[in-house]
Amino acid sequence: MPLSPPARGPQYVVNNINAVTMRYTPFIRYSAPAGANIHIEVNHVNQTGTFTLPSTGSLDQWATIAGPDLVLNPGFNNIQIDFENAACNIDWIEFRFERPSTEPGDDAIILSDDEPFNVSQNVR
Repeated sequence: MPLSPPARGPQYVVNNINAVTMRYTPFIRYSAPAGANIHIEVNHVNQTGTFTLPSTGSLDQWATIAGPDLVLNPGFNNIQIDFENAACNIDWIEFRFERPSTEPGDDAIILSDDEPFNVSQNVR
C-alpha cells in the first residue's frame, strides 16, 4: 500500500561494525505514478535534503534511482525515510559502499525490513 504524504516511512537500524565513518550511496527501488519527493534521515538528521523519485507512470511500474550519499558512524545508526509529497511505494533500498574515512573497500547491503544489519567490508 502506498504511503500518502507527509508521512514517516520505514525506519531501519544499521550497525556499522567498522571503526571508521563509512559513506554509502542509497539505491531505491520504487513506484510513483506522479513522482515523489523524499529525504533520508540518519540518526534524526536529514542527510540527503529533498530529492525526487521521478514518475514511473503507475504504482505497478518500478524504477531504481541512486540517492545522495549517507554517512554512517561507527556503531548503530537509525535510518528513516520521509515522504514529502505524492504517494509512492518503496520496494527496497540498497546501500552501496562508496568510501570510508581512512581506507578503500567495496560493500553493499540491501534493506527490506526492520531487522538490524551489520555493515562491514566484504558483507553482501
